[in-house]
Amino acid sequence: MINTDGSLSDTSAGYGAIIRDSNSDAIAAAAAGSTTPISITVYELQGIEAGLTLALRHNLNHVCVGTDSKVVVSIFERNGNNVPWRGAESNGN
Repeated sequence: MINTDGSLSDTSAGYGAIIRDSNSDAIAAAAAGSTTPISITVYELQGIEAGLTLALRHNLNHVCVGTDSKVVVSIFERNGNNVPWRGAESNGN
């Protein structure tokens, strides 16, 4: 299971991901932050990207992704949607 999260305040933001096995033991984790907030959706998506990248590095081919963001779930449910994986790209940089 890849559990992801994003957070956003007026002055900072960040995201994280943790991969756990079926016994709830942590396999890998990643976290990063930014001092220039963009949007919570961007950070939620970056958490998913970080988790999937970790899964690839650990040769995990079958994973479940958990998020508490209805917006992010709706993005993945849309067919043909281009997901803005990088915050800088969605910010016009």
